[in-house]
Amino acid sequence: MPKTSAIEPRWVLYKNQLYQVSEFAHLPPKERPRATCPLCEQPVVLKLGKVNAHHYAHAQEADCVAGYPETALHLNTKFHFYNELLQATVKVLRVQQQCDGVGCVKRRRVVWIKDWDAVEVEYRMDPFRPDVALLRQGKVIGAIEILVTHAVDQRKAEFFEEQNTSWSDIRAKESLYHGEKAWRAAKPLPLDANCSEVDDWTCTPCQERRAEFERRREFERLNYTETYRAKMVDYYFPSGKKHREVFFVKRQFKDGECVRAWVETEKWNVVRSVEGVVNNAALRTLAHAVNAEIEAQRAKGTTVDAFMGWRQWVKGSKFSPKDTDRFPFNWAWDGRQKKWLQQEQSELERVSSRSRLTDFRNMFLSHKARELVTPPPSSTEKYVCIFCGQATDDWFCRESDGSCRCNDCLRNGRAKPTRLPKPNS
Repeated sequence: MPKTSAIEPRWVLYKNQLYQVSEFAHLPPKERPRATCPLCEQPVVLKLGKVNAHHYAHAQEADCVAGYPETALHLNTKFHFYNELLQATVKVLRVQQQCDGVGCVKRRRVVWIKDWDAVEVEYRMDPFRPDVALLRQGKVIGAIEILVTHAVDQRKAEFFEEQNTSWSDIRAKESLYHGEKAWRAAKPLPLDANCSEVDDWTCTPCQERRAEFERRREFERLNYTETYRAKMVDYYFPSGKKHREVFFVKRQFKDGECVRAWVETEKWNVVRSVEGVVNNAALRTLAHAVNAEIEAQRAKGTTVDAFMGWRQWVKGSKFSPKDTDRFPFNWAWDGRQKKWLQQEQSELERVSSRSRLTDFRNMFLSHKARELVTPPPSSTEKYVCIFCGQATDDWFCRESDGSCRCNDCLRNGRAKPTRLPKPNS
């Protein structure tokens, strides 16, 4: 057996019959037949040494594509399948299938074609010529295409279906025709072979698991618990602490019907529950229970801000109690008066305006060429402070654009001392 293998052509024509070149290896070189290439039909030289794989070579001046690796791989695989099917004593060709279950590795063998009485290479089926054709009483019952780059296209597949001919494409591999594990007619076609008229197969355990999964999914579709509605309420306690509570209305379904509903807090404390068929009246009962809970907190002296109504718990309407950017607290604790004061809209607007002025201040300070002017000793001119936005004559520096920086902002930390030029005399 040769030690190394290369993709070289291995099948020759002798007396109009195909032979594998290794069949002549037992003959001395001078007694070997004058074989020809099956493509160009030119005489070739048999290479039957003990190191390289047995093959043949053309003369140097010959120009034949059989010497190219892709062509040689295609020819070797095609002629090997043809020879094996031609010499088969049992006219049954099987296909190996793998279970299509996820992660399953079980396989089975099924009969694909049987009872052929002739095998042909490049048999003419206008307008196509399958690589290997299996015939029964002169009619093609099976077509095998050996693919190197392109699989059977849709046009060819539709033609085979119209002719009622089963077809398969098999990817050419050197392991299919070389070595001890080369493919034989008694073996099934390779696992990656694409065969027509062979349906997907699922083994019995996978069928049972799939059926159990479908039953479980159907059960979960009809029997489940969902969050139906929710609302937030803010509690401001006399001690100065505050707490944001979330109430959830949840519903339990059994066999597709709502059989129970209840209200619970974020920490799973159940406020009220109703059993049986849940209708609008039952949901109103739950809402009244939440209102009673809120009133009980008010009775204890707690300031309650029920700023949110009941919301459907669906995508786009869900919320988090920690999202204070979207839902800020509307009351603030006054440490001097020891009570909660509601933050008026005007205060919120003033804070927002101050934030905008701070942005303008940062923009103004980014210009290094700005001119700073110190006030004269008896200045009474008023300018707008860039920090607080107030017009004042109590300023410690003025800028060339008419704005200033007031001493009040300096005392409160809103403005920082600036290195100023000497006052004008």
